[in-house]
Amino acid sequence: MFSLLSDQRLSALHSLRSRFVLGMGVMLLPLAVLVASAFWSLNGAVSALEEVVQDPVEELLIAKELQGRILGAGFPIHHYVSHENLENKERYLRTSLEVDLAFDRVQGFSHLSTVQRDLLGRARQEWTQAKSMVQGLFKTHDNLSGPALSRELDRIAAQLDLAVNTLDQFGDEALEEIHAKRESSRRVKQRSILLLMVTFAGGLLVAGIAAFALARSVLNPIRSLEHSVNRLGEGDLSSRAQLQRNDELGHLASGFNAMAEQLEKVHSELEYLSTHDALTGLMNYRRFHEMLGQEIHRASRYRRTFCLLLIDIDHFAEVNQQYGHLVGDSVLCSVTNRIANSIRPTDCSARYAGEKVGVILSETAFQGGLETAERIRREIAENTLNLGEGKHLDMTVSIGMAVFPEDADSDTALFMAADQALNRAKALGRDRVCTRHDLD
Repeated sequence: MFSLLSDQRLSALHSLRSRFVLGMGVMLLPLAVLVASAFWSLNGAVSALEEVVQDPVEELLIAKELQGRILGAGFPIHHYVSHENLENKERYLRTSLEVDLAFDRVQGFSHLSTVQRDLLGRARQEWTQAKSMVQGLFKTHDNLSGPALSRELDRIAAQLDLAVNTLDQFGDEALEEIHAKRESSRRVKQRSILLLMVTFAGGLLVAGIAAFALARSVLNPIRSLEHSVNRLGEGDLSSRAQLQRNDELGHLASGFNAMAEQLEKVHSELEYLSTHDALTGLMNYRRFHEMLGQEIHRASRYRRTFCLLLIDIDHFAEVNQQYGHLVGDSVLCSVTNRIANSIRPTDCSARYAGEKVGVILSETAFQGGLETAERIRREIAENTLNLGEGKHLDMTVSIGMAVFPEDADSDTALFMAADQALNRAKALGRDRVCTRHDLD
């Protein structure tokens, strides 16, 4: 992407240099001086453009990549501690190793500033401390009670957030670097304009005409490109250079637009991956808890109620063992799709564990939540899944429900209440809905 922009920049400069040489051959000495100064201005402006769009943009992508990996490392910890699933522990260990390798690779870049290296070092220390806390939790979680275990998980999540926030500061440093280089580019432009004005004062009429033509054909497009780069540096990833030309500057603008489009696409994909499950497309565990916290805040402020459903696919492990993980993934996607289609657009659903789904039913009281849960259970139980080749599979789900604020008034307590109801539904034989009332 950057090599394309650089090649087009060199091609543009080469062609413009040829134009300048030809002009000096046919114009008088003042015009030759004007051409030389204009070329210096152009070269400085385009060089400033290249500095703005290369290293700082790469640093922003580095920060996003590390943040995505750290967020991915926090996903399996809760489920291993809650369900003793060694696959989740192995997934955490693999992700942890990937994060360490990513830190090693990033710290090897030579273009990072001292402040950015300090921020990377601090983020790595916070990450290392989080790993130490996780190792301690893996050793002692069997001896911890439910509230103590929740507090320890919250401490680990907070420590991971510290590392992510430090990487946000790393990205802010990259943006500040863009602002500084933009200011330098502006000073170069001002000096170039001043030199041109002095040359105009002593030049001939033909030099003035040539300067006017040069300004229209070169400097104005450069200013337009600079404006687009400034917007990109300020965080507007939709910034595009509006140059409809077939010459070299038009090719340079096309290269810039291709780079900005790719950057916007990468940024959008990273944002999506940081909040959604890659397999099912539902929200992931971290985003689900953020939505739960927001719903609790809104319901508390306006004195409203809502329901939390925790849904477990019955005997899912047996499906994986009998048919393989590819079929298991297909079953999981089909079931989660039916769950999403059974709730309102204002509700939200998320995959918070391997075969477990969480649902927030906004503005819903106990009876409405129970009816929705039963509808979900029937939708899955009464519709056979088609596995292809004449094979069909009957699936059921167990559902635990808790109501805010009747059953609990905090996100952790509400989650634990729904989880207890889910465990009760599984203990009673699965394929059923249980609430906190069923625990009494």
